[in-house]
Amino acid sequence: MAINQALLDEQRLTETKEYKQAMELEQMLNDMSFNSENFAKSIKHFHPTLQQKLFRLIRDIINVQADENRIFDDRNMASHKLAKELKKVSDNFSLPYI
Repeated sequence: MAINQALLDEQRLTETKEYKQAMELEQMLNDMSFNSENFAKSIKHFHPTLQQKLFRLIRDIINVQADENRIFDDRNMASHKLAKELKKVSDNFSLPYI
């Protein structure tokens, strides 16, 4: 029963706009000419409320990456370990909606 619910949840996720946008981001990251530093520097041009919203997204990504129940291997073990440490810190901070 739990497996069926997990499959349904996964199917529902793949139908969301957020999933589709994440897959676009995946394609962007897969481009060898993608410059993450330029991307990061561009964030300062966002409206301050959207900068805060982006940071909440980053925190959510850290929480997913830190999850012991997700599948990870040697290719992303370092990011999993770092995410676990960052989660400890981020859990002590509130990121209010502004």
